[in-house]
Amino acid sequence: MPVSISGSGTISGVSVGGLPDGIVDTDMLAAKAATSAKLGNGTILQVVSTTKTDAFTTNASAGSPAGITGLSVSITPASTSNKILLTAHIGHTTTSNDNYASFFYFYRGGSVISGAIGDAAGSNRRSAFYQRGRYKYHGTAASMVHLDSPSSTSALTYQVYCSVEGSGGYAQVNRSGSTDTADHIGRTISTLTAMEVAA
Repeated sequence: MPVSISGSGTISGVSVGGLPDGIVDTDMLAAKAATSAKLGNGTILQVVSTTKTDAFTTNASAGSPAGITGLSVSITPASTSNKILLTAHIGHTTTSNDNYASFFYFYRGGSVISGAIGDAAGSNRRSAFYQRGRYKYHGTAASMVHLDSPSSTSALTYQVYCSVEGSGGYAQVNRSGSTDTADHIGRTISTLTAMEVAA
């Protein structure tokens, strides 16, 4: 069957195998666009991340944790049903006093994410994650992953906050609690990543 193009631009006589080179099938393009708009649940739609290379120190108490400067990201979900997968990694954390703990929290829009802290149990400190070293120069890494359900299509700011155990002196991030600058004392990086997940 011969290929013909009408005055309105309609093409006829083309097999399902495809169009001749240089001819665009607008219906096919529209179908692809519609398919792309209906990505399956669990698809990662966007990723934002930040890396903190300098040190952070705070003596913030449990009742008023301090935001870790440089460890925040902003992300705008495309749908209220989508989730935000948060991944935080503290490269090195300890306290300036021996045998005390530093605690970490996920905040959204300046408020702690209630679903990202542990249950109440006596006087236990509720947080997303924490680290306690025996000695101030023996800091270790601390990490946490949390799937948040913000139900929003507005710009969201996520940040990691920190507090220190009572009498613990100062909580430290990316550095030791010791002032020693010798080769066995490490300086590290910390990261915060937010990924929008289709749901």
